[in-house]
Amino acid sequence: MPDVVFIPNRTYSDSPDDGNTRYESFRTCCEDGSAWSWTCKKTATKNDLYLFWFGGTVKQIAGVGVCKGDVEEQENEGADWSNFPKLWACSFEPLREIRNPVTMDDIKEDPILASWWKSKPF
Repeated sequence: MPDVVFIPNRTYSDSPDDGNTRYESFRTCCEDGSAWSWTCKKTATKNDLYLFWFGGTVKQIAGVGVCKGDVEEQENEGADWSNFPKLWACSFEPLREIRNPVTMDDIKEDPILASWWKSKPF
């Protein structure tokens, strides 16, 4: 049965030194409508709905994507957000940017979202 997955392993920085590469890459993938070989849960299954969170100074759910299945295990070769030795990746299609992202203020102001956030989905 498909699941709804909150994926917090997306970072965003407004530092001019890094060029916001992950966020911009995400937005480019959204324009294409898909992303290939992005990190996912080890237990990801076809049709899981992923909520893509970007942290840093932005703190927002910026997009949604549907897992295509076919999870691939990979060695972690230096991902800056995890020191776990393994990563899992799959494709997402469709992948859509949320035109009005869900911000921390939105989450705090809505009783249901605030309750969900207190459960530490991250």
